[in-house]
Amino acid sequence: MKVVNIFALVALFGLSSCLTIVNTLTTSDTIVNDSRVEGLWVDGERKQILVQKLMDSRFKNVFKELDPKDYTRQDSINYIKHYVITYRENALEYIWLAGLVEIHGSFYLNLQAEECLSNGKEIYGGLATSSIAKLSWESNNSLVIRFLNGDSIKEIILEGKARVRHMYDPLFGTFIITASSQELRQFLEKYGDDNRLFKGGNSIILNRKS
Repeated sequence: MKVVNIFALVALFGLSSCLTIVNTLTTSDTIVNDSRVEGLWVDGERKQILVQKLMDSRFKNVFKELDPKDYTRQDSINYIKHYVITYRENALEYIWLAGLVEIHGSFYLNLQAEECLSNGKEIYGGLATSSIAKLSWESNNSLVIRFLNGDSIKEIILEGKARVRHMYDPLFGTFIITASSQELRQFLEKYGDDNRLFKGGNSIILNRKS
């Protein structure tokens, strides 16, 4: 599957300081499913967002198109448990993969931009990077997505308050988390309830339409 740059995700949700990670938070051992996230949702601006299980989406036959030598059983378990998020705006269709992980009773989404389509044709592709958001339910029909603020996390890490592998270019101000999936999980186990991770970040409230 081709992957588009995380800036497509930024364009979708209007994020100004999302956290960019190289390795995904999910693994075949940690990814979970929760039927409450499935369905058609509406945000505060009445924009519709469809969330489907990967096996209910058009990507369900992805492994039939690949050589079995190119992926492992763990790879297939991980992908099959992903969700596909679809959103339309300005005649463009944005598609993301979302993996759900539970850590100490809290749920986190690993969000990876997958495609941007115009009239069914892909218009760009890019880097395989992801972002992370915390997911909480107000009810089965209402949820809140809080994106980790990359600027706040950069400040915490560069001040030496947390040890997380990263790449930082002070000249251009670029900051990317390069920690492994396990290290990302350990970071959220320790700091997931720290509001500094979300300070100044974006939040989205979704209400179920169907």
